[in-house]
Amino acid sequence: MFLDIFLPPIIRDSRFFYLPIIKLWNKKMDVDFKIKAHKMTEEEFIQAYEALVPMRATDNTPDTIDFVMQNVKGILILELK
Repeated sequence: MFLDIFLPPIIRDSRFFYLPIIKLWNKKMDVDFKIKAHKMTEEEFIQAYEALVPMRATDNTPDTIDFVMQNVKGILILELK
């Protein structure tokens, strides 16, 4: 979460920046997940997220979660997978 909060996305999401971090932190994670995600089967997507879990429990930063919670209208939330 530290990187999500303090680094601009152009740096944080750069392959040259995150590749060494992922290789050191979580060797099971697919470094091309964001590129491949839209073409993955449901099973491949689940496996990719399961490999991500040791690194982070969610894709959302605390600021994103706060924004969503402050702007929810109604009683239902739709989650897209």
